[in-house]
Amino acid sequence: MEKIFYIQDLECKYKGGDHSVLFIDELSIYKGEVVFIVGASGIGKSTILETLGLMNNTIVDNSKTKFSFVPELQEINYSNIWSKSENYLSDIRAKYFSFIFQDSTLFSHLSAYENVALPLLLNNKDDVSYNKESADKRTSSVFEKILEDFSSVSNDKGINLMSGGQRQRVAFTRAMSSDFKVLFGDEPTGNLDPISAKKCMDLLISEMSKEKTVIIVSHDVSMALNYADRIIVIDKHGKKPNFYGKISNSSIFSKAENNFPTKEELMKLFI
Repeated sequence: MEKIFYIQDLECKYKGGDHSVLFIDELSIYKGEVVFIVGASGIGKSTILETLGLMNNTIVDNSKTKFSFVPELQEINYSNIWSKSENYLSDIRAKYFSFIFQDSTLFSHLSAYENVALPLLLNNKDDVSYNKESADKRTSSVFEKILEDFSSVSNDKGINLMSGGQRQRVAFTRAMSSDFKVLFGDEPTGNLDPISAKKCMDLLISEMSKEKTVIIVSHDVSMALNYADRIIVIDKHGKKPNFYGKISNSSIFSKAENNFPTKEELMKLFI
C-alpha cells in the first residue's frame, strides 16, 4: 500500500507549554484505509488529528523528526511546515482535506444546501465550468441518502432551525461531497442516534475510493472495531499532571494482520 502520512519521532506541545502532550515513535497511514484513533480522554487524540490536518502548530522543533504527507506525486514536508503562512496552510487544507467535527461548524445564516455547496464553489472558483448546477449534482445524491427529508431542509430551512442530528448529517454531507484526499473526523457521530450514526458511517465507507483516506477520533470502540482497517491506541505515559500520550508499534492493530483486540481488551488499554 502507498503511504500518505509517514511520521517518526514526533513530539507535540501546546503553545507556551513546557511538557509533551503527545509523542509518536513511528506511524504510517496508507491511502485508501480507514483509521480509528482511540484512547482515554485528554490523552492527545484530537492533538494528532489537528496536527495531521494542519489546524494547529504544536510540533516541537526537533531535528530528528520525520513527518511527510504525500497526497499525490509530490511530498509535502510537515517537519518545517509551521513556518509557512496561514494562507499556505489554508490552501493545503482546502485542496486535500475534509473535516467532520462533533460541533458541526456550519454557517447559521445559510441553508443546508448553501453550507454544503459553498466550499465546493470556493474551491473550484478558478474553474469557469463549475457552477451551482455542478455543485448541486455533486451533493444531491449524498444529501438524499443521509437526509431522508432532503427536500424540506436542503434549500430553505436555516441551520438554526435544525436539530443537532440534522446539522450533524449536513456536516457529513458537506465533508463527503468535497474532493478530499483525507477526511478527518473528530467524534463525527457524537450527536447522532445509533441508527443515524450507522447509516452515515455505512455510506462513508461504501463511497470510499482507494485514493481517499479516513482518519477518525472516537470514544466508540465498537464503531472502531466495526469500521476500521487499523486501530491506533494512544497509550498514557508518565505521571500526573504531566502524563502524555504515546503511539508505538505495540499500540497499532491491523485487521489485515488479524490482530484486532476484542472490545474488552481494547477497553482495558484506556486505563
